[in-house]
Amino acid sequence: ALQTHRTISGFKDVTRDPNFIPLPVRTMGDLGRLEPKQQAVITPMLQAVNAASLMAADKALESLGVRSYKTDEGAKAAVWIHDTFLKLAGGRTDVTAGYFTHSFKQPSVYVEIKGQGPQSAERVILGAHEDSIVGPGADDDGSGVVTLLETFRILMASNFHPNRTITFITYAGEEGGLLGSRDIAAKFRQN
Repeated sequence: ALQTHRTISGFKDVTRDPNFIPLPVRTMGDLGRLEPKQQAVITPMLQAVNAASLMAADKALESLGVRSYKTDEGAKAAVWIHDTFLKLAGGRTDVTAGYFTHSFKQPSVYVEIKGQGPQSAERVILGAHEDSIVGPGADDDGSGVVTLLETFRILMASNFHPNRTITFITYAGEEGGLLGSRDIAAKFRQN
């Protein structure tokens, strides 16, 4: 029998599980809410995905070495990610970026595009983890970081102004046991 999911370090891989329904979807009837409704906006953005841009960002991230959350190299990677987001923002006044500091060296990075519509107080969070435990860390999770950077680049190039606030977060300390994301979730919960 084909195994449809597996559990690794407390995470369940559901990529091949035909019965998986992502939260907050509770029933198959709720899936209709997930249908794409903004194809006129999204299709040109999808066509703007640039493989060379992804590869260049990945090579730059790899060149920083092992991005352990406990090291100066890990902290330097966070600065590079932060500065790259700001460069891509091109000075837009509705974009802010900063760091979440933790009890270890590497900070998590965030960049936020402020929502412009009636649901601007709602937040959509896109994330990946920036730390790695082995070099060069391209797949874990450099690929996630560069995907966030490319998504952000396309949104900026498209002059996209979201209804809801969009927050991109690269989490530090994930290889140490979800340290950065737990810390950030606690801060969000507190606020």
